Amino acid sequence: MNIFVSGSSTILASCLIEEHFRKGDTIFVMDDIACEDIALELHNKFSSPQIDIVYLLHGEDLINSAGNRTQLQQKTRQQLHFTMMVCNHFAIQSPVPQTLYLASSDLIYQAGTEEKSTEDAQINPAEFPSSFFNELEEATQPAQKSGIRTILLRLGRMICRTSAPSFPWLIFGDRHFSSFAVRKADTSWVSLEDAMRAITFLEKKTPLSGAVNLCSGDIVKKAEIFNFTGNRLKNQRIFFLPKSLVRLSGGKYLAGLQEASTKAVPFKLMEAGFLFEDISLQEYLSAEHFAS
Repeated sequence: MNIFVSGSSTILASCLIEEHFRKGDTIFVMDDIACEDIALELHNKFSSPQIDIVYLLHGEDLINSAGNRTQLQQKTRQQLHFTMMVCNHFAIQSPVPQTLYLASSDLIYQAGTEEKSTEDAQINPAEFPSSFFNELEEATQPAQKSGIRTILLRLGRMICRTSAPSFPWLIFGDRHFSSFAVRKADTSWVSLEDAMRAITFLEKKTPLSGAVNLCSGDIVKKAEIFNFTGNRLKNQRIFFLPKSLVRLSGGKYLAGLQEASTKAVPFKLMEAGFLFEDISLQEYLSAEHFAS
């Protein structure tokens, strides 16, 4: 098969590329979301041969953004435009790709209610980052209308045993800053291994499409992730600031990414028969696992 990938630097994309290479598939990578003429680049490089699976995984990279407000605002605009152009391109190919995967996020549910969010939960697109991921998913409409099976992976925080997870930091020099409010925020997470297993399950064993929550169902406080990953993976030291100061320094986009709270559960995957193997963050990051 021929596979198109964007966002190849993300940990999920790296594993998917390795898996497809192992199967003997041909990988086509396009990561320049800031390309001046995306339509022309797609036409020149990806009109032939036929692409079977499209992975748009650059959305995952936004969760790991750091820097100033201008960079983050620019990145959101570029990602939305790139997604729309790629979906428009593949929607008019003959034949169209079989499947398109978009790396969305469970942050689309950031309403802050006490209830857990299944795929049919109400979305509040008035606030960032919920507004961004809502627009990112809507940008896939051309692909969906053309008959491409489109799966919107609403990812929880991706955790891997071999590397510390990234967060949207405010950075000054070599120091990483976050808001005091972040530590109490709820978050869903998924192990890299379960994410890979779930995508294989979606590809081979179920006709699911549309929004799919890709998270373990284990809801934790972000402070727990900081503690576990810091102890096991020697994560960088974090300095906490008042919420108002983070918003003043980093802008509302970066503050929104840091402070967003979500409680997503993988209802559609569980209903389809998929079983998560890693459902406890503490056990997943246990010494026994690392020793093995």
